[in-house]
Amino acid sequence: LSFMVSKDGIIYKYDKSKTKFHGIYGLIIIIRFLERNVFRTIENLVNPNGGLLLNFTFKLENDGSWPHSNPKNLEKVLKRNELLDYFNFEMGWNVLIDREERLYDGRLMQCFLAQKNSIKI
Repeated sequence: LSFMVSKDGIIYKYDKSKTKFHGIYGLIIIIRFLERNVFRTIENLVNPNGGLLLNFTFKLENDGSWPHSNPKNLEKVLKRNELLDYFNFEMGWNVLIDREERLYDGRLMQCFLAQKNSIKI
């Protein structure tokens, strides 16, 4: 399950059948979850004056392989530089952390933290 907390501390359950959310969020945390069609929604949800996106999600190996049994659906696994290509300076984001980490079972994770800027280039 995924939840979003508004700037007033109200918790909303994420429902992927709904494409619009109301409110501006200071922090969105995504852990082990990938729905690429939500990228544009995140763009509109994060407070444009310093809101944060923290994403910790499975990532393909640098050679493009996925030698693990889970997740089974490769659509749920990030490609190389996928978050950086979308949430970048030209799109109004300041990337604070963009690194890879390995879980105890060897799966590769993308650790990504970006801050929304009010000015787009």
